[in-house]
Amino acid sequence: MNIQDIRKFGKCNICGEERELSSDHVPPKSCLTLKKVNVESLVSQLIGDNVAFKNYKLKNKFQNGVQYDTICRECNSKLGKHYDKTLGKFVNDLTNKFNSNITPPPEITIKTKPFRLIKGVLGHSLSASLNYQEGK
Repeated sequence: MNIQDIRKFGKCNICGEERELSSDHVPPKSCLTLKKVNVESLVSQLIGDNVAFKNYKLKNKFQNGVQYDTICRECNSKLGKHYDKTLGKFVNDLTNKFNSNITPPPEITIKTKPFRLIKGVLGHSLSASLNYQEGK
């Protein structure tokens, strides 16, 4: 049996239901263009062992940012469909303001959909929490 055929079940950090968990990118792909990264926990740095990644639902392959298996497919789909586009547009607009050759003014205005932006940030923050009680 291929390791990818094994499904992970657990309590979704968003809806709290016991379901098949899916991988959520944090930050979402719409926000940044990331390259392959090497991520280690502080504990693994201090003791020289990657125990944190073995004990939690955190993948250790990071081609496009960190992925967490902590939310169900339904909640992950809602994040992607309803909120990631707004979150990505906000981050890209903000990045463009700071990456321009012109010195940014002391105050920056970016047009966005605030409730969708907030729900996107909160949803991915809950996803990045390794324990349902922490997310709750």
